[in-house]
Amino acid sequence: MILALAAAGGIIGLVVGSVVWWVHRLGLAPIARMTEAADAIAAGATDRRVEAYRPGTEAARLSQALNTMIDTIQATEDRMRRFVADASHELRTPLTTLRGYSALYSSDGPVDTDGVQDAMRRINDEARRMAGIVEALLDLNDLDEHGIADRGIVDVVPLVAAVVDDLHVIQPERCIRVEMPKSLCVTAVSDRVVQAVLSLATNALRHTPSDATITIRVIGIDNSVRISVDDTGRGIAPEHLPHLFDRFYRADSGRARSRGGNGLGLAIVAAIMHAHNGTFGVDAQLGRGSSFWIEFPRGIPECGDVGQRGRSTRTRPDAITTS
Repeated sequence: MILALAAAGGIIGLVVGSVVWWVHRLGLAPIARMTEAADAIAAGATDRRVEAYRPGTEAARLSQALNTMIDTIQATEDRMRRFVADASHELRTPLTTLRGYSALYSSDGPVDTDGVQDAMRRINDEARRMAGIVEALLDLNDLDEHGIADRGIVDVVPLVAAVVDDLHVIQPERCIRVEMPKSLCVTAVSDRVVQAVLSLATNALRHTPSDATITIRVIGIDNSVRISVDDTGRGIAPEHLPHLFDRFYRADSGRARSRGGNGLGLAIVAAIMHAHNGTFGVDAQLGRGSSFWIEFPRGIPECGDVGQRGRSTRTRPDAITTS
């Protein structure tokens, strides 16, 4: 009996010891190391990561989740730093101009009428550009924070036709073609649809020569409706394509700034599509033009007067192709 109890006690002790060792090796020790890594990251070691553990264990899943979370936070912080730096740079230029002309006026610089008028014109231009940047930033913040409510079924065809009218006013000499059916509905907010299409279209006007043709297409694809703005301009280099919808990004910063761009138009388009649960993208090649597109969730197959904000749909017959 003594020998049996001793053997049983030894076996039990061995089993308990193995369990304790196993729990410590696969549970307590990894948690302790992950806690140490988390403390180091919180102290400022942003390049520190949690080591990988044996696949299939809780420690492995936890370490993977922590590393993913840390990478996401780091990427968010990097984007925020770039955003603040870009916003500061964009606002600093008009502010410098305003300060320069105000200082010039204070020092009795331009005393003649023409000089004063020129200074006031430049101050007004820079103030308007700065106000545009601020309004775009506020619009982006509103879309990010609140999204879009009160979506309904809207017919995009008259909205796109209205945008074409606006483009003819902006550049009457430009050849603008449209291909779209008589009616096609999406689930969206009509004002935001107009804003997104107008942003893509004015982007095409700004970054293509005056003899380039712009084609706006509206087509139904499965459960969505695609609106594309194609141009016959010089195209875009492949390295720029993944970043075109980033805030303040410019493929050609000098040209964009000289023509009034602030690098936020396409970012607002991206925010609008995210808020609508839609998609967006760009297809472009150097020397062969570009195609920017957005896709809204589709509404009912056919729609008539659905109550969206209406405007005139005047078009030039030689510039419109209806399919």
